[in-house]
Amino acid sequence: MANVMFDGHSGQLSGLSERFSGYLFRSFEGMANDHIADTPSFVDSSSSVGIQIADICAYVVRVYQQNNLHNTTPALGDEYLFAIRRWYNTIQDKTLNFTTTDGEPRPGIFFMAQGDS
Repeated sequence: MANVMFDGHSGQLSGLSERFSGYLFRSFEGMANDHIADTPSFVDSSSSVGIQIADICAYVVRVYQQNNLHNTTPALGDEYLFAIRRWYNTIQDKTLNFTTTDGEPRPGIFFMAQGDS
């Protein structure tokens, strides 16, 4: 059984537990996840190495996407964005893609289209 943990240090937790429960119990993908505990845990990232790593990964994915690095190459000399792209590729290489029992692919990293929520 997997436990989902959120960084309790963030100020953006308002309603997160309800939204998480809504995903688990109301969406097809959520209901198919029968190995996830239905109650998330909130932990302080300063005391959890796992949450710190998740924060770093989320940051890299966000910067990668915001700078359109999936479609462009960083400008020559932009060592920061070259590092972000390298770290993103490392994260993606370590992310598992799944196939449902119906044969539907489920990517380990999925980017929603602009405006989806």
